[in-house]
Amino acid sequence: MKEIIIIHGGDAYTSHEEYVEAIKSHPPRFKDGKQRWKSNLAAELEGLYTVHNPQFPSQDNAQFELWCITFNKVLEQTGDDILLIGHSLGANFLQSYLGRFKVAKNIHEIHFVSACVSEGNFYETENWTRISQSSNSIHIWHSTDDPVVDYREGQYYHNKLPGSILRTLDDRKHFNQAYFPELSAHLINQYYQPQN
Repeated sequence: MKEIIIIHGGDAYTSHEEYVEAIKSHPPRFKDGKQRWKSNLAAELEGLYTVHNPQFPSQDNAQFELWCITFNKVLEQTGDDILLIGHSLGANFLQSYLGRFKVAKNIHEIHFVSACVSEGNFYETENWTRISQSSNSIHIWHSTDDPVVDYREGQYYHNKLPGSILRTLDDRKHFNQAYFPELSAHLINQYYQPQN
């Protein structure tokens, strides 16, 4: 059974001082109790895929090196057939990681959702070609009304990754909704496609 690894979003800063200033300038956040598509995807795909939804460390002040450690541990626990989905900073992490390191797995698909190019020490890769070569199927999902990551960043990914598919929506903002039916339908359809 193919396995899906979802990399959630977060915030990253270039220094501790920048992080402290962000805490001082932003109002406090409260848990809203809302479900997000990343949690619901496992139930929607039950019996078709095994979905891994790991928690990465220090989500509010993410550090690339620490996320690499967690991601490598997750990779050690999965089989050889995987799909990767990154949302927001998670998509940024994926492009930075896959541009630097070769994954010794068969990556069937990569999905970048509301992908930012660079944040904190999650830098833009210098090797987009390595990402293109890591999977034959790369999908970029972005909404034109995203208030967090400008739609132009999704277009940038698409331009840097020849052969990728840019899937534009107009009313999903930063994809923080409870369900992501287009992605679910795509993954279900892929499951039933004949394998070469």
